Amino acid sequence: MLGKVLKKGDTIGIIAPASCSSYEKVLEAKKNIGNMGYKVVLGECTQKQWYSYAGEDKERAREINNFFSDKAIDAILCMRGGYGCNRLIELIDFEIIKNNCRENGLLLCFECAVVNNPRPKGHGLVTAQS
Repeated sequence: MLGKVLKKGDTIGIIAPASCSSYEKVLEAKKNIGNMGYKVVLGECTQKQWYSYAGEDKERAREINNFFSDKAIDAILCMRGGYGCNRLIELIDFEIIKNNCRENGLLLCFECAVVNNPRPKGHGLVTAQS
């Protein structure tokens, strides 16, 4: 399955499902993506810190579920990946991801241990990871 080809004016959501980042870096990413012609929506967890994470597990998982449910968001990017994503496996609604990936062609840069875990198989998620 190939992901949706993004065009100028499409909306990219930025979430923080794992470790926190400095908000200055979040705003810099938003500016850079905006300068490429995309609209940008920031998740609330991009501004949070709970220990080393960008908010509590339930908050970060809820944000993932909400961004996948939002029909206005064409693609989702994560500020950071890492162990914090693994903590969310039981809290993510993979049915929401499955139903919305095929419809919206969403792209999520996510911790590969999460998307390759046996639990979410068949989600239809197109991923890119560096």
